[in-house]
Amino acid sequence: MTSQTITHAAVVLGLKLREAQILFLMILNVPQKTMPSILSLNDKNVSYHRANLYRKLGLNTKVQLTHLAIAQGIIPPITDWRPYTPEAITALIKP
Repeated sequence: MTSQTITHAAVVLGLKLREAQILFLMILNVPQKTMPSILSLNDKNVSYHRANLYRKLGLNTKVQLTHLAIAQGIIPPITDWRPYTPEAITALIKP
């Protein structure tokens, strides 16, 4: 994943950049409590963008989000779930 992938996801799904970043963090199974420090936001902003993400896409669960991202070709089906370090996640998300 790169910042171009995140921008592509935003365009394809009709999301704002922050919403797409949160989508990828959710798919990577990053705890919501960790997201504010990665994105340099506060907790309320992360919750707001996360709620908008679900609302815009008409989905209710993280599993649905992941399935949608795979179906749209935004992420490949993942067969090897390796844990990401906080530094690696930050490098993937920040432009």
